[in-house]
Amino acid sequence: MTEARRLDGLPLRAAAAKVPIERRNHAARKALSDRVQREFEEMPGTSLTVRQANKLFGTPSDVSVRILNALVEKGMLHVTRDGRYRRSSAA
Repeated sequence: MTEARRLDGLPLRAAAAKVPIERRNHAARKALSDRVQREFEEMPGTSLTVRQANKLFGTPSDVSVRILNALVEKGMLHVTRDGRYRRSSAA
């Protein structure tokens, strides 16, 4: 099994490590993370790029990347070879 890679070619964990951690508003971050998770649960076929997630959730790229990668780490999402985030079959 190959390791998931980001669009810039870095392994997912290395790419996530480069993104600064948001520490300003934990409640808002949790609410947004819960919303993103619900969207993928309610629409199991959803497959989003970071740019599409930015538009759907009204967030900047760095925020979308952090939230999506956190859901990948939880096992709820996985990243396809072309950089799309999809719901994991185990979720």
